[in-house]
Amino acid sequence: MADRFTYLPSVGIFIIVTWGACELLAGARLSKTVVGVAMAVIIAACALRTRDQLCYWQNSETLFRHAIAVTGNNAFAYYNQSLLFNSRLLK
Repeated sequence: MADRFTYLPSVGIFIIVTWGACELLAGARLSKTVVGVAMAVIIAACALRTRDQLCYWQNSETLFRHAIAVTGNNAFAYYNQSLLFNSRLLK
């Protein structure tokens, strides 16, 4: 299933993780500056990983090629890549 379909079901998990992190940090008595810098680093890391992944989501061909490269025996990706190849042959 596509990653985009996991965003909505993951909202509850994100809320639990966020509230749990707030509770842990409140007990640790860290300064707001330290927490702010840590959060900025985490957000920057997520942004960089997102930028890296965007090149695989350019079109269906690059997406399925990447899926085949990083997974083993992915019948869904092989099947869809073959459909793309066959559609090009028919043009």
